[in-house]
Amino acid sequence: MIIIYKLQNGPFTTVDAIIEIEGGIVIIERSNPPFGFALPGGFVDYGESLEDVYRRLGLLRRWRVYSLAYKGEQYAAMIVNQSDLGINLSELLSCIKIIVTNPDDLSWNILSIAVSNLVGEYKMDRVPVMFYPFSYVADNEIPYEKQYQLWILNVEYGNEYMEYMRKRFRISYK
Repeated sequence: MIIIYKLQNGPFTTVDAIIEIEGGIVIIERSNPPFGFALPGGFVDYGESLEDVYRRLGLLRRWRVYSLAYKGEQYAAMIVNQSDLGINLSELLSCIKIIVTNPDDLSWNILSIAVSNLVGEYKMDRVPVMFYPFSYVADNEIPYEKQYQLWILNVEYGNEYMEYMRKRFRISYK
């Protein structure tokens, strides 16, 4: 009974979308508690994936992970992100991210064939492709328009980091 009570009182996982129209965004008025105005969206049902929630709301948001391997050795990991323009706040949500794990032995010819196969999943004229490490792009003379920095946060030491920041910048929690 306690578990059911806690689930009924939240917090609940929801999915919201920013839908732009005519220079503004869509806002809805809630007909159920909590009343007020909100972004359109819905609750995530128990056992339901976020991809299924977006689909139920008429939106696309999904990601797939692929590995480029040969004879048991991995050469690259490829993350394919896809989303509708209404929820695509940057190229990071609708792109192919490639993490090259064996740059010395992976030819651009082989990798470009793999990328070409993945691009077919998109309904876009141009699909952004992001590489890590950048040295692979430079060494293989791959043309590019922008360069981003990849940040990876290991949250294993998250509490220690937050404590350091609190002390360093004299932050108090009240």
